[in-house]
Amino acid sequence: MSNELQVPIPEYLKNLGGSTAASDHAAAIAASVSVPRLSLRGKVFRFVENGEEVKKEQLSTEVIILGVEPPAGRMVKTYYEKGYVPGNTDPPDCASHDGVKPSPWVNKPQAEFCQTCKWNQFGSAISPTGKPTKKCRDAKQLWLMRKDDPQGADGVQYGLNVSVSSLKAFSEYGRKLEANHLPFSAVITKLTFVDSEFPQLLFEVAGFVPQDQIEKTLKLTQERPWNAVAQSLALAAPHDAGPVVQLPGTTTQAMAQPVVSTSPDAPPQSVDDVLNKW
Repeated sequence: MSNELQVPIPEYLKNLGGSTAASDHAAAIAASVSVPRLSLRGKVFRFVENGEEVKKEQLSTEVIILGVEPPAGRMVKTYYEKGYVPGNTDPPDCASHDGVKPSPWVNKPQAEFCQTCKWNQFGSAISPTGKPTKKCRDAKQLWLMRKDDPQGADGVQYGLNVSVSSLKAFSEYGRKLEANHLPFSAVITKLTFVDSEFPQLLFEVAGFVPQDQIEKTLKLTQERPWNAVAQSLALAAPHDAGPVVQLPGTTTQAMAQPVVSTSPDAPPQSVDDVLNKW
């Protein structure tokens, strides 16, 4: 895949240098109805604040990605004892914002550590295609802003849960930005739905953050202000973005390099491979 961008890079962005990886290593992650979030329910981009939709777009939307959580080799984890029902806003029975152990707010922790939890083991559930998978679901979390926010770089920060089904496309997108020495927070990203049964995303460069806003977006990526709020709130279900996916985690090695499939029949890849060391 070519790393050449279709949009010429402005001069003021050409000397940023460095990797996008360092700014995307943080521990906390959350997205509840109290935290602004971008939902993919019904294959519609729905920007939600305080439980209310403030904007929705049908085919695509343009955003500025500020951060990727949690660190490489880990996933946000969410477990519903009776299974997740689409549209349900109740907090899960157990969840982990860092993929290591249950989050502090959890009332029914299923294990001391995610690695040893029986629901985090391959074969604890059956996927929609009839294949063995896990009952504890996995996702990555993006923090982003709307391109058209009237407050610009001082606008609302939204959490977006990205399932494993979209990680391959996200990996390719990240490699392209990496090759051009561009952090996510310098780029306007266009999100588009793939024509598939479940909401699945494509990522592409739609433009660049204006020069008068770039200092602010880069600062947000470094400071990650959403973490302070996220640590104290429950996770919303990360299931808008696709089906349950295969992610074994039964050994120490698997915890460090968990295996994922981008589709039920796809060959496994490590999360670090998928996320290009993010």
